[in-house]
Order: sequence, then structure tokens, then C-alpha cells
Amino acid sequence: MAVSSVARWALASLLAVPLVQGLATEIVVNGTYYSVNSSTLAPAGALVDGEVQLTDAIVTNLTDIGLSNAELFEFDTSSSNLSKKFRSCKVYPSDAVWIATLTWDMFDILAGGTLISTVPLEAPCYADWPHHENTAECLYITDNWTNSSIDAPDPASIIYYTGKAVKMGAAVGGKGRTVGVAGGYVARGEHSPLSSIYGMAADQVLELEVVTPDRRFVTASATENADLYWALRGGGAGVRTYFDHFIEHAERGIYSYFAILATGTDAWSFALQPLFAPNYTAAELETLVAPCLDKHLLARYYGRFWAADADNAAIALAPGILTYNWIQLWRNVPPDGGAYMSEADMLEPNFQQAFYGTNHDRLNMLLIGLTGSIATGKSTVSSILSQAPYSLPIIDADLLARKVVEPGTPGYDKIVAHFSPTTPDLLLPPSPDHDNTKGAPLNRPALGRRVFGDSEERKRDRAVLNGIVHPAVRKEMYKQLLGCYLKGCWAVVLDVPLLFESGIDVICGTVLVVAVRDPKIQMQRLRDRDSHLTEEDAENRVKSQGDVREKAKRCQARGEGYGLVVWNDEGKDELRTELQKVMESIQGKSPRWWAWLLLLCPPLAGLAGVWNYWRNLTINKEWKRGELQAKAKL
Repeated sequence: MAVSSVARWALASLLAVPLVQGLATEIVVNGTYYSVNSSTLAPAGALVDGEVQLTDAIVTNLTDIGLSNAELFEFDTSSSNLSKKFRSCKVYPSDAVWIATLTWDMFDILAGGTLISTVPLEAPCYADWPHHENTAECLYITDNWTNSSIDAPDPASIIYYTGKAVKMGAAVGGKGRTVGVAGGYVARGEHSPLSSIYGMAADQVLELEVVTPDRRFVTASATENADLYWALRGGGAGVRTYFDHFIEHAERGIYSYFAILATGTDAWSFALQPLFAPNYTAAELETLVAPCLDKHLLARYYGRFWAADADNAAIALAPGILTYNWIQLWRNVPPDGGAYMSEADMLEPNFQQAFYGTNHDRLNMLLIGLTGSIATGKSTVSSILSQAPYSLPIIDADLLARKVVEPGTPGYDKIVAHFSPTTPDLLLPPSPDHDNTKGAPLNRPALGRRVFGDSEERKRDRAVLNGIVHPAVRKEMYKQLLGCYLKGCWAVVLDVPLLFESGIDVICGTVLVVAVRDPKIQMQRLRDRDSHLTEEDAENRVKSQGDVREKAKRCQARGEGYGLVVWNDEGKDELRTELQKVMESIQGKSPRWWAWLLLLCPPLAGLAGVWNYWRNLTINKEWKRGELQAKAKL
């Protein structure tokens, strides 16, 4: 048993009143005085600095002076009769062999004065307790039984140990960092990705301090109690449970996690990943795995990554090439083949049919695409439509665009990685108004100056930004659309500034463009709203979203009831009147009975959706063909 410092032992000697005579230098046992010093009772075996240990010599002294129940302090041997004498490994205050005051105080001295004569907190509530009549104390304990404040000052209450338990030097831990290196990790031998170089966990143990079953506190190392040392490190005959080649692999210095799984009644799969090869060069690793890859070459054996020197603009364009060029060849084979939704392309152009086929329930919900240009009043129209008497749900692409690039999101990380080298003020300085735990917020005006403009560099940066933001916004938009359908909404508004440019207009039953006829009105509204913008910045922002008059023409090309323009050259009252006329026209083209009919007749809903989608695609192709012809004449 380990004990505390000699100084604490001396203090305990002074406090042992029943045993002390004079200046606490002697004790009385059966009428005989004995000196309290290192040759009689004081712990004599030095353990480490500041600690001492009970030894055989001290126990012999206790026996020689005839201390009652001295065998309580003896170490177990093959001839020990302690358990036979007391017939139990534990005694209680009511037992005849309960430790007397003298024996207890002697034990306290031997332990360096660290023993505490504990009294249970609830003792005052028991009838056989001497102070049972103190009902106030019992009531206080009962009322506060679940309050930790009564446990904190009580030495008998259970507390968490916060002292040192192990002396740790440089060590190699396991891959699972939640497993204590000095606990179960070492006790089980254990391994890590560096085991092939540094050995197993048990191989790193230099010395152990152990309390043995016979109550001795010993040190086990390669030179002291060696048999115990090797046993605790996993020595012994053991059981051989590994494959023959595993040892060979370890000797080659490689390491991997593997799994053998049943894939049928007589079929199995063997998975080996990841593979660690510490201190290997790239060439050595390629040579090592070449036989396996030459024999079993399959793309799913390993992950795919962008090249380290890949161009960000090219990366932004790659998903579109995959979706609209390569995958389209597969779509053409079975036109209504569908797609596996859990791993589908989030840019799927015909997601209604691909994901749901004729069961796509959302086809009965009218999708109103709302667009315009900066400072034309689109946000005002969106606000009006969200209130009575319309009360339509609004899915705002601008708000989603902010959401998908908030600090901590993948979009934020991509923007910072691409634009921070060329935009020093991309991030706002730390401020108590912002939560900076996941990163500083984006400086949107600085980012805007970087991407808005007509130069080729600005166009490339704008393409990269759109490639980051648009797919994430589209994914969030689809999620919210599904929520609106499940709520039973007859219509939902998609507020998208680049509705035509992003191709989202093809899924909309109706498109609504908010426009102004006079460009000067648009520019003045923008300068009044964003006074920090220079005239050049304002012009660049207007140009980046396209000419709103052209959007109005494209909207009207969809046909009556399918493309409507709200002209907003005057005030808000005139805007409300104009919007009311437009919404009456939309509701007339899409009455509620039609929505119920589509809901109750899925085949009809499917046909209506396919027709609407095909019609929109045809209109878009005609419009783009006209644009190309107009450019060719210039």
C-alpha cells in the first residue's frame, strides 16, 4: 500500500490523541510505552520522492510489541489464517472484530495520517445513531439529497480522482483517440498505424507499479519482478488467431484495417482499407501494391480527387459537362429510365421524371418563377406575395445563396480557398457582432467588386462563384419545394434573380418578371439603396444580371398566362394594382379545382408536368436560336 509523505505522517502523529504521550513521541500498548520513530512504527521503505511504503519489517514490529489484531496489517501468505479468523473479508461496526480505536489510530499512523473516520451523510436519520434526535439535521439532508452542495464538503462522499495516474513520455497511440493510452489500450496489447515501426502498445511500457493480490505494492520492470512485467505486457503461451501472411505484412512495415464479410450463403468479401505504409516512398508504395492493382483493377478500389494543379474555372464547368453531355447519352437509351435518388446528380435537369416518374406529386403544385434585375422591385413583389391576401411561400435564392456560404459550410471554404489569394479584404475583421468560431464572415462588397464587371478575368471569377453557389442553392431549393408540397400549398414562388440563366424556368408553370422601362430609374434606385456603391460599381452590378427589358421579352415569349411582366416604373401603390391583375390572371389559368384533379389523377399530373416541361424547353431553344441569329447579324 502506498502512503504519503513523512511530513504528513508527523502531523498525523500529533493528532493521534488517544495514542500520544508527551509530545507525540510514544504510544502505549498493553501498558508498555513504545517510541514512535522509523525503527518501530513509521513507514520505513522509500518508494518515490515524497512517498513511503509499508514493509515487512514494520509489520514484524507490530507483531513483536503484541498489538491486538496486528494480523490485519500483514501481507497475505499461503499460511495466512486471517479469513478463517474473521470468516469474512469485510467487517461492520456491529461485528465483534470491528476495528477498535487503538487499531484504527495505529492504522492512521502507518498510513501517514491520511485516514478519515467516515460517517454516512444520512446517519442522523437512523434510530440507532447517537444523535438521532437531531431531526433538523436529518430534514436538511433529506431536502438536499440531490443537491451536490452537501456532498462537496463531505470527505466520505464519492468524488472524481484528479491526481496523477501515469507517468507518460513519448508514445504512439492508436487510431481511435478515445481509447486511453495508459488504460485499456496498453492492457489489451493494441496496435496502431505505426505498429510496424514502433511495435504494439504493450511494447512501449517501461515500468508498472502494481498492487498484487497479497496486498503488496511492487514495481514490475525488465529487471525487477520480471515475470510479472512480462505477464502484464501480454507474455505467456497465448492463442494463435492470425493468418500466416499477417506477420509477413507487418515485417514489410505496412498496416491496414481489414474486414471479412459474408455476402451470401457461400460468398465472402474482403475489404482492406485504409493502407498505411510509413517511411515508404511513393515509388516503393506503388511497387508494393502493383500486384494487387494489376490483377484487380477497379475504379471503386480507391477514391478520386481533383489534380493538385487543376484550374478552378475548369472544375466549375466539369459538373455541367458530366450532367448535360456524358450522362445525357445514358438518358437517351431509356428515356424514362429514372435515377437512383440517393446518389443522383443534384443538377439533374429533369429531376421530376428521373426521381419520381409519374408519381412525382409536386407536379400539381404551381411553381411561379419570380425574377427581374437589381433595383427593379423584385424584392418588394416577393414581400407582397408572402402577405395576405396571397400568403404564398417564398423560396428566396438570394437568402439561400447567403445560407450556403455561411462560415462552416463547404461553399464558404471553397470561396475562401479560391478568392482569398486575389482578394485580401475577402473576410471581415473579427467583431463581437459576429460568431467567428467557424470563420470570419465574407466581405460581400469586396467579393462583389471581384466578380462584377465585363473583363474576361471578372467573367471567369463570376463563373467560378456561380459554380460554387448555384448547385448548393439548387439543392436547398428542391428541399424547400418538397416541404411546401407536403404542406399542401397550391402555389409557391421561386424568387431567383438569374431564373433564365440557371435554367430553373423550365420547371416553372408561370414566370413573373418585375421590370422597369427606363434604365435611369433602375440606376437611381440602386444608388439610393446602396449609397456606398460608386457609379461604376452600380453599372457593373446591373450588367451582371442582364438587361431586364430582355428578360421581359423572354418572359412574354412563353405565352399568355405562362409569362407575365409587372412594370414598376412608378410607386408602390401602382405596383400593388399591377400585381393584383397579374395574380388574378395566374389564378384563372391555374384554378384550385385543377390542382385537386391533378392530385387525384397521378397519370394526368404526370402528363401535364411532362407537357409543361417540354413546352418550356422548346420555348428556351427557340429563344436561344433567335439570340444566335441576332448576334450573327451584328
